[in-house]
Amino acid sequence: MPKAIFNAGLADEVMHLSGIGSSIIKALRPKRGKKNG
Repeated sequence: MPKAIFNAGLADEVMHLSGIGSSIIKALRPKRGKKNG
């Protein structure tokens, strides 16, 4: 497998995983700080 294709696939995987991670973080941490102590 050519390195360029492998690297592109790897970057796609990483972007996909980080997208999932950031959406989980957004779900856990509300955008507006509604936390009153």
